[in-house]
Amino acid sequence: MHRCQTCQTRFDGRADARFCSPRCRKTNARRLQADARDLLMRQTRAIIDGADPGVLAAIAREAERLLPAA
Repeated sequence: MHRCQTCQTRFDGRADARFCSPRCRKTNARRLQADARDLLMRQTRAIIDGADPGVLAAIAREAERLLPAA
């Protein structure tokens, strides 16, 4: 028994299943895209505004958490 990463419902599926349906998989992908876009915009704005290295490091840590290396 698994728990969907998007809607948290329990479902039966393959051992590596993360989502209960294609709809939840797509919803999760769209959310990740939006989060990545927002993160990139914040990083760009911080660079333009001349943010201190601590702020840029925090954004980089968030990017690593959000977008793990493939």
